[in-house]
Amino acid sequence: MDLPRDVETTNHSLEIPITMDALQKKLFAAQGSQLRLYEQYMSSVSRLKKKDQGIDLVRSEASINAQALKKLVEEDQILRGEYDDLVNQCNDLKRECFIYQLDLEASKRSGNKSEQRAREADSRARVLEQELKHVYSIIKKHESLVDSVLATIVSEDETKLSKWDQKPSMQKAASLVSLVTEMHNEKHFLTLKLDRAEQEVKRVREQNRELKKENLKLSKQGRMSHLTSKKRKEKDA
Repeated sequence: MDLPRDVETTNHSLEIPITMDALQKKLFAAQGSQLRLYEQYMSSVSRLKKKDQGIDLVRSEASINAQALKKLVEEDQILRGEYDDLVNQCNDLKRECFIYQLDLEASKRSGNKSEQRAREADSRARVLEQELKHVYSIIKKHESLVDSVLATIVSEDETKLSKWDQKPSMQKAASLVSLVTEMHNEKHFLTLKLDRAEQEVKRVREQNRELKKENLKLSKQGRMSHLTSKKRKEKDA
């Protein structure tokens, strides 16, 4: 048990001798206090080390988190740039699809007009063929009639032939010859018209084939652009 300070001071001032037992107790008390202080010191040092370790760990984690955050920010900026590029590409594809659609519609309208012209040309050609057949039939009939009249005239003698010149039948024969000549000319004219109509039909049909090829090409390009745009949207999503 420790002695009070006032007792020690009194003993010292009165020059009362301190016993060995008291000194021993005082020494033990001092050693106990020193031990407790040392234990407290070591405990404080241990806690301080733990705190320092915790601080170092927090600093390390903070540094790692800062680096990770910086990396995430950089990746986010890169992704934003790629996203903007994809948006621009998507807009470009939309414009291209719109243009392809307009071209396709224009080609379809042009193709419809060409098909209409082709039908009209075919119709004109059929009409001309019918007219040509009709004229050819008339010419054949008149040629047969003229041949019959001329054969009758040739079989008569010259006296009768001179009389034939004055008869209406001879005049009719001459008229028929003139008509046949006119019919031949009309046949030639109709043949030329028919040839031109057939050439027009061929030309229009060739245009239709080219337009169909172009329409097919535009349709394929439109489908490819639509699929590419759809895949990019799915990839972005």
